[in-house]
Amino acid sequence: MLTSYRLKSWDWNYGQSPSFIESLQTAFSWGNVDLRLNIDAGVINNVYYDAPIAYHNMMNDFSQTAIGYPFNAKSMISIVCGLLLKHSEHYDGLMEVSEWLQQEIA
Repeated sequence: MLTSYRLKSWDWNYGQSPSFIESLQTAFSWGNVDLRLNIDAGVINNVYYDAPIAYHNMMNDFSQTAIGYPFNAKSMISIVCGLLLKHSEHYDGLMEVSEWLQQEIA
């Protein structure tokens, strides 16, 4: 039972893992997004992205904001919520990004 719990824990899967890069790609209604997140000890330490030009400011702010956050679905919600005021014109796009990341990382 302890082994099952341990294998499902964030700390076991990410917090104690070596550095790695998580590559995520998807197509939204507004264009394709390619994300590469550098993770070290379960924490995002760099984000590279490719996104439609109209969304570059939003994605740049996302990539800068994500640095230092734990690599988990809850963090993705926090990051996106923090961007909603600044990028209210991309509300729907941010909601799509949030849902996508939660599904990919959960």
